Amino acid sequence: MENQKKLPKQEFSPERRLPKPSFLERVIEFFRCRVNKRNIIIIVVMLAVIAGAIGLRMTILKPAPKQIYQVAVMVRSQVNKDKSEDLRVSLKKGDVLVVQDADHKFSKMELVSYLILKMKLNKEQAAKLIQADIRPRLYFIDLSKRDFAKFQANDLLKGQPFQDKVYGWEIVDKKK
Repeated sequence: MENQKKLPKQEFSPERRLPKPSFLERVIEFFRCRVNKRNIIIIVVMLAVIAGAIGLRMTILKPAPKQIYQVAVMVRSQVNKDKSEDLRVSLKKGDVLVVQDADHKFSKMELVSYLILKMKLNKEQAAKLIQADIRPRLYFIDLSKRDFAKFQANDLLKGQPFQDKVYGWEIVDKKK
């Protein structure tokens, strides 16, 4: 003890502060304190599942390609006196009569009898438009909503009113 020199006490000086850790160093320290091996395995497994789901979505489950179709929509309801027969065979206002390719030419009679709409659909959606259940059609286009609210069947005598617009599946409703 005698050989030891007494060193002067170092006092803390405000000018001599330790450097503040950077944001990244604080984040690393936060995770170092809280993450153990089990948590790391869980995080890696979750990331692998998410990456697999994204890969599956992009390869196998990619949405079907869409194309432009022309659909002929009933503007008047067919009526049968027998109620059960009416439900079974009569097309109603808004039901799609036929789905055709974009370049199909409708006859003059069809152009004044049916509302012809351009729709961008995939093949499954196009098939659903003419799908039947107990009724002749399971799906319909509600002609009392959206752009069609002011449309009247007699408007077809002046020409097809909605030829400038391409609609999507959003205008289709399922019958109850």
